[in-house]
Amino acid sequence: MSGYESGSLEEQIYALKERISELEGKITEVKAEALEYHRRRNELRDELQRIRERVAELKAEKISLLETARQLRGEVRRLREELLNAVFEVRSKRGEIKGTLKRIDVEKIRRRLDEIDLYLAAHRVRREEERRLFEEASRLEAMLNEYERALRINEELLRMYPEIEAKKKALDEKRAALDEIDNRISAITSEMNSLNARYDMLKAELEEVRKKYTQAKNVWDRYEAEVILLASRVFDLRRALRSEREEYLKRRISAIKERKKREALEKLSRGEKIDFEELKLLVDDDEIFEIFKQASGGT
Repeated sequence: MSGYESGSLEEQIYALKERISELEGKITEVKAEALEYHRRRNELRDELQRIRERVAELKAEKISLLETARQLRGEVRRLREELLNAVFEVRSKRGEIKGTLKRIDVEKIRRRLDEIDLYLAAHRVRREEERRLFEEASRLEAMLNEYERALRINEELLRMYPEIEAKKKALDEKRAALDEIDNRISAITSEMNSLNARYDMLKAELEEVRKKYTQAKNVWDRYEAEVILLASRVFDLRRALRSEREEYLKRRISAIKERKKREALEKLSRGEKIDFEELKLLVDDDEIFEIFKQASGGT
């Protein structure tokens, strides 16, 4: 187009559109990166929440087990003391009757007492002999009393043995239950330590992911802001280009009209006929129309 200088604007628009295209490509990349960080951030948050819930469950279980263990230890101490007391009592009672049941021949003593009673009943004895026989009978009766006491103690021991066995069994059961609880508490502590270590690791990763997401989102926002500014600039340039084109077209049309009017006037001056379009151009021009009227009126 002669006289139309639109190249500069079009070049600017092209350059801006190229930059917008480049930015849109970068936005696609950084958006994908930001969305991946966002996805990973949500995964980490969910896992951290699961760890917190699991640790809370383990803490509650551990507190309950510690209370149960405390009660069991109290029962173990009580049973152990009762068992030790029973064992000491058995040993003491055994010591009291040690050898008594084997040492004393009850039948022989009873026969001897019967002999003494019969002898004293059937014979007249001197005082010294009577005293000696009474003393012997008293000694033998004391031995029988000792034997009877030993029998009673032995019966008590026989009754104590099942009780001691029951206490031993109960003590063993309590100790086994306590060992099981201690093992579970140890396992809980180990699991909690592992979970807490993983929690710290994931929390550090979450902070890093958050930082990278924020960085990527900032770049994303900056690119989009630049695209908006560039698009606005393109819009302004296109409007300027359109105005420039319209102005150019106006000038072209005006030039064509002027040329055609000159040609029509030249025809009139030569006495030639003009067509309707040429006449319309002359009539639409107020200045020429006045000249034309004056010329027509003068003839």
